[in-house]
Amino acid sequence: MKNFLAATYGALVLSFICVTFAVPPAIAQEAFSEELLAQLGALYQERDTWTEAERKMDSHLVRESKQRRGKSMVQGVPPLRSRARVDASERALVD
Repeated sequence: MKNFLAATYGALVLSFICVTFAVPPAIAQEAFSEELLAQLGALYQERDTWTEAERKMDSHLVRESKQRRGKSMVQGVPPLRSRARVDASERALVD
């Protein structure tokens, strides 16, 4: 029974590894458009400008805060929806 469980576990691990690494990186890279890659780069650059306090916050709260102050998150990136829930008193619910 132990040998059967060990063989089953080994087969599952091997299957996971094969499926995970079966797609060559070149194919995965082609799946993203140049525009999307440029937008992601812009988002990462913008994140590097965050204050120390903003870096401790969830990105949705930072986005919501900047939008409420009329600041654009990133130039050249369409407006992103925030998942932050804000009540009428301008307080955000956080967990």
